Amino acid sequence: MAYVTQHTSIPIIADECARTPRNVYDVVKNRAADIINVKLTKAGGLHPAKQCIAIAEAANIPYIVDEINEMHICNTAVAHLAMSAKQIVYGGCTCHLILEKDIVKKGGGVVEGGVATLSDAPGLGIQEIDESMLFE
Repeated sequence: MAYVTQHTSIPIIADECARTPRNVYDVVKNRAADIINVKLTKAGGLHPAKQCIAIAEAANIPYIVDEINEMHICNTAVAHLAMSAKQIVYGGCTCHLILEKDIVKKGGGVVEGGVATLSDAPGLGIQEIDESMLFE
């Protein structure tokens, strides 16, 4: 990947190889990508995802914050992560909109016209869930 990145003018995005802070560090150290794709679930939560972002920012490498087909709760957390980032290029938190069923009945992030809005309610702002889905 480093060879390809260093020998093409086409921007290369590190995605599956940038799962953890250590992976992102290795990509940066080896100049193996032009852009880092940080995914909350792949990183293992908010803290390691923030570490991935910090590494990209320290190396002055653009990054995106994205999701992996999660439900509304996770996409709300992804939106919070994206909105806390300083130099983000793009943030994705909309996959829950294509689901037939979702555990969130009320609250969480709202996406309208391609723009995510977050509640100022405590936590992720989730106010009601469909408890019948907890053990499906």
